Amino acid sequence: MSHSNSADPSSALADGRQPAASRFRYATGDRPLDGYTIKRGVGVGGFGEVYYATTDAGKDVALKRIQRNLEIELRGVRQCLNLKHPNLLSLYDIKYDNEGEAWVVMEYDASPNLQEVLERNPNGMPLDQVHVWFDGTAAGVAHLHDCGIVHRDLKPGNIFLDQGDGPGTVKVCDYGLSKFISCSRRSGQTQSVGTFHYMAPEIGQGKYGKEIDIYALGIMLYEMLTGHLPYDGESSQEIIMKHLTARPDLSRVPSAYRDIIERALQKSPDLRYDAVNQMRAAMAAFAPGPHAKPHRPPTTPPPLAGALADEPIAQAVRSGVREVSARASRLGTFAKFGLLVVGILLLMGNVRWLVPYSLFVGFAYFVYLGIRSVVLANAAPIEKIPPRRPAAENDIIKAVAVTALPDDKHPRPGYPAKPRRRLSKAEVEERIRSVLGQERRTVKAADFTGSLIMSSLVASVVGVAFLLVGGNTLQSSVWTWLPTYAWTTLSSIAGAWSVLSLSKMWEGTSGDAALRRFTLLVTGMGVGLASFLISQFLMVRPTYLMEVAQPLTGNYPSALHHADGLPTLFGFMAYFGGLFMIIRWWRQADPLRRVRLGFWSTVVTVAASVALHALCPVPRGFVIAATTSLAIQLSAPWLTAGKRRKLSHQATSEVHA
Repeated sequence: MSHSNSADPSSALADGRQPAASRFRYATGDRPLDGYTIKRGVGVGGFGEVYYATTDAGKDVALKRIQRNLEIELRGVRQCLNLKHPNLLSLYDIKYDNEGEAWVVMEYDASPNLQEVLERNPNGMPLDQVHVWFDGTAAGVAHLHDCGIVHRDLKPGNIFLDQGDGPGTVKVCDYGLSKFISCSRRSGQTQSVGTFHYMAPEIGQGKYGKEIDIYALGIMLYEMLTGHLPYDGESSQEIIMKHLTARPDLSRVPSAYRDIIERALQKSPDLRYDAVNQMRAAMAAFAPGPHAKPHRPPTTPPPLAGALADEPIAQAVRSGVREVSARASRLGTFAKFGLLVVGILLLMGNVRWLVPYSLFVGFAYFVYLGIRSVVLANAAPIEKIPPRRPAAENDIIKAVAVTALPDDKHPRPGYPAKPRRRLSKAEVEERIRSVLGQERRTVKAADFTGSLIMSSLVASVVGVAFLLVGGNTLQSSVWTWLPTYAWTTLSSIAGAWSVLSLSKMWEGTSGDAALRRFTLLVTGMGVGLASFLISQFLMVRPTYLMEVAQPLTGNYPSALHHADGLPTLFGFMAYFGGLFMIIRWWRQADPLRRVRLGFWSTVVTVAASVALHALCPVPRGFVIAATTSLAIQLSAPWLTAGKRRKLSHQATSEVHA
């Protein structure tokens, strides 16, 4: 047992006060056990008192006198007597005094504990220290788990750094405790030996799997990196409720470590790491020092790339896009849907001037960019020092998949472990797609049928909104609006069903983008044919919406458009073929897409359809494109972050088994 002084956190009472000398039953010089002399009391815990003592031979030890829940405590200690690991504080023996009271004889270490280090670093510890403390702690806990033991009370006060030769060895103590939780009828309060700041949500349900230790490791990692606890409050009840319901604020955490902490602090134990060694390996990928990735001097970019990278207008646009994307990602699906519909309606009212204006601005910007690149190329080169950022910041994988360390190959004590291999993001996605491809045909058929039905419903609802904007009223004769509504809706459904069908065939592999674009080109031409035939069958002559009463530019080939501006069969096929080839529609139906309804995916689709309208006008073409995009995204299968993690673990565990 390690206690540096009376101010040690483990010696604190439940109300935060330090134990007075009178709280210890035995004083300096007492010999409650034959062969052991007490030097001083060092801590009072929920199960008893802890003393610093020496044997008659002069060996320093810690003696723990068990006062409460004797059998529960001793059962946990007996399990751990024969454990040997460099990152675990040793338990030597169990002895009984003349009064029949049990004492646990443990290793004594006067080194500082993690709580003291945190108090000296209120804004977070240096990264190299974080990795040393975390990896040593995780190595000890992993060994406990391998032996079938759950610590149950991981906290900074139970972690010490034995400062011997070299950088020191992290030691985990109090792992022999079997935590006792009861509810007193008198107080009506749940009593726990551990501290609720590090308790996993499922402990309140009586679940004590190894996942509660992983949760506590995530809390301590957050605290080491930021100097703060992720959940704090005015009372214990408030803190416990935050553990049960609130999400941790990761904005303070360096970006490289956010995914690790987020996964460790999942409310559901099933969504956390399967093993501590997985978390260790994920941390080791960002370890400084000998395991850090070697620095590569930046290559000189071509003039145009350099001009674009540092150009202030481009930087401002990128910053704005990132901010809008961040805000949009926090919106719910229905909020995104509403904003997109409103945006499309506004576009419909301004598209006549917006398209030529956008083309003019884009042309002017590229002329300016070319002139700027020539000027920069002739100017004297200025050596730039790239800003420091966390290692592999752009390589953070949303579904962390790492190879667990072998049980017989523990790292050097106190040093971060180096994983055997870390799968790349592309490899992880390929594994998940392989798992999806192995689903039963009945499951695939059910998903596909549900997607087709849902896409039809979405297209029908969105079609009504666009119909009303087009100047129609449902109170007039049904034949004044029904043919147009049926044409746009059925054309959108044809496009959505085509993409959903292809995506269902492609979801098991990443595929070749060029081949997929060609397939979509042919498919789009088929959708154009279907749209033309539907208009002929319904005897509808679709009109251009609002200000877009005529095609935007001059004359068009007679093969594509009639004299009145309406497209021919080949005009329909050219428009939809081009639209399907330009847009990566399979991304919108990909089950691994980041969000169900992508804000920018829909915006890009509408922008592409408007741009095509300037080259090959089709009445209400961008309405059909927008409706198709919304129908696909809202109906295609989508895996939540938790489901992706589980599939990632399943895929990678099969590979490394």
